[in-house]
Amino acid sequence: MRQRPQVRTRSGCLHVQELFCATKELFFVYRYSPESFATIATMKITLLNKILIPALSILITSTVLSALFISNIVEKRLETHTLSMLQASNVLLTKNIRTIANTYLSNIQTISKLHYLRELADDLENPLTNRQHLNHSLQRVQDILEAMPESYQLFLNICFASLSGEVVATSNANALGKVNVHDRQFFQRALHGKTNFSRPQFSKAVGEKCIIVAAPVRTSSHKVGGVVFFIVPCRWLAADTIDEIHLSSTGYSYLVDFNSGLMLAHPVFEKVQRMNMFYYQPWMKTLSPSESGLMTDYVDSQGRRRLAAFHMEPTSGWIAVSCLDANEVEQHGAEIRNLICALTLLSTLIVAAMLYLIIRSMTADVSFISRYAHDVAGGDLDKTLKLTRDDELGVLADALRSMVLTLQKTIHVEKEQNKTFREATQLLYTSIYQINVSQDRFSSQSLHKHFTSLDSKPRSYSESIQLLAQCRIKSEFQESFLDFFAKENIIQAFDRGEVNRSFDCLFHANENDPFEWIRFDQHLFKIALSGNIHMYLYAKNINTEITNEIQARFDSLTGCLSRAALESNIIDKLKREPAQSYAFFIMDIDNFKSINDQCGHGFGDFCLKQFAQHLQSSFRRDDIIGRIGGDEFVVFISIPDPEWLRQKAEDLRAALDMHCTDGSSDWHITASIGIALYPDDAIDYNELYRRADTALYVSKAAGKNAVHFFTEADLNTSKKP
Repeated sequence: MRQRPQVRTRSGCLHVQELFCATKELFFVYRYSPESFATIATMKITLLNKILIPALSILITSTVLSALFISNIVEKRLETHTLSMLQASNVLLTKNIRTIANTYLSNIQTISKLHYLRELADDLENPLTNRQHLNHSLQRVQDILEAMPESYQLFLNICFASLSGEVVATSNANALGKVNVHDRQFFQRALHGKTNFSRPQFSKAVGEKCIIVAAPVRTSSHKVGGVVFFIVPCRWLAADTIDEIHLSSTGYSYLVDFNSGLMLAHPVFEKVQRMNMFYYQPWMKTLSPSESGLMTDYVDSQGRRRLAAFHMEPTSGWIAVSCLDANEVEQHGAEIRNLICALTLLSTLIVAAMLYLIIRSMTADVSFISRYAHDVAGGDLDKTLKLTRDDELGVLADALRSMVLTLQKTIHVEKEQNKTFREATQLLYTSIYQINVSQDRFSSQSLHKHFTSLDSKPRSYSESIQLLAQCRIKSEFQESFLDFFAKENIIQAFDRGEVNRSFDCLFHANENDPFEWIRFDQHLFKIALSGNIHMYLYAKNINTEITNEIQARFDSLTGCLSRAALESNIIDKLKREPAQSYAFFIMDIDNFKSINDQCGHGFGDFCLKQFAQHLQSSFRRDDIIGRIGGDEFVVFISIPDPEWLRQKAEDLRAALDMHCTDGSSDWHITASIGIALYPDDAIDYNELYRRADTALYVSKAAGKNAVHFFTEADLNTSKKP
């Protein structure tokens, strides 16, 4: 029986049959969605291909972590081995020191017990010894000492000093009778019966630092009768001890005198001459006899971190130190770690590559379907999926082909509907354009040429809008025009759900044509297949409509607001800024009827225009000025304080006191003004109007050419009809 196809993964098996059933179910649910074919086609591909990537990532990560873990263990083992080696070297150095120290002590003690030296000590002790016998003893010891350095080959010079410290016999004849060591510490210790080593000290006879090994010479009565000592250069000591210890290229050993801290032996001889290690390494002062140990935070005189092993040798009182450069050890460990990681990573990549190639070869058809699905998702519906199989992938390919065919039919129907819609809207609008906002381009080449005809250069949608604003839009509308048509703002408006937008501005088709009012309507929509946002742009000439609206809002004779527009503006301002203080002016021309009767209505209209011009020049741009009929005008302004208003009213009365002449007629004009205050006198338009009109009547009754502010007492004044 034939088994179901399976895709092997690291965690188990994935049945393709189950996957296909789920995919087919999704197809029936989402078959009317333009994006559904990409989801269905890529579901299986995603599961097949993306299982490999996490598996390989886990494999590589775990292998690298294992390599790091192993390399860290190796690095620690290397450090432990290095410290063990260092400690072993220090132990060997300590044995060398003990051997050489014991050799020095053994030789000096043997020499101190020589018969001739004991006889010389007896002669020096006995005051009855005649001079001739004493000289004979001295000469005999002198001859013996001069021959010793060559026979022993351990020291450079050997001397015998009397109890007074005077050197009376020596292998160096030039120093005879010229040296007294009575104050030297090694001499005083020997007088007390101790065989000892001196501190490192500079010897004039040798010309460098040396150590002295001294022992008491006893008489026949076992008293100390003198001191014998020999001199060993520190250079010889280094040759017998540290020079035989070989560490790495950066490792070395050295000796330090515990009593003084002075350097005894060092690979760099100049450091022996001048270094006191107690200054650089204070911890050496605290060592006890036979103490040894390891230090991983040791810093040398040059500030370099080193690994060090030390031992305090009690026989000689010398400290043996062996050290290695810590950076060198760490570098070796890093090299080993990097090598392990590199080899591990290389082997892992080879295995991963082989695994990847094997799985890719098994899923070649899956990849082919994936590429086809992505091409279709990008809008390429003309490609053909040439794949014939008898398994689930073949059924999936058939489903994809069916979905693409359905989508092609849907797109064709959508295009026909758009065509019909455009033909219908042509009856309402002057021009219709389609623009791909997301890709910043026009939807057709002819439309692109139409927009770029201003300078015939190929431009994007955004560049064309910039050029159109500069050449065709009136200057005061250019900034808002560019803001309305900006690509980013259109996309944001679509995201907010604003799919229908309008903008009115003054536009001229050619440079010499007058500006006319044009309304641009935007209809925004998204193409389901590509996800791009498109825009239908409709242009309509509304010049007649706007002109009629303007004429309805403004008085044709004076240019002031009409009565209806005046009332609307004042009511709107009171709603928007109710907390502000305002003044409501009503004024008219004194004796205007006489002007019409005596000079004619033509001169009367001329006087109204002059009056309106003086009125408009006396106020701010945002103040509301209107003509409510005949010679009556209304002004509505915001006021900072009462004193400012009184001065403003008086200045206005003076400004309206003027002569009007047109060459044939002349008339002296004055005006009467009534003022009501918001909110002190009234809080709505109608009441403000009535109270300002009452104040105007009082002003005229007072003799005209005057200003009167409304008071409650004015309500008792009977107004003439």
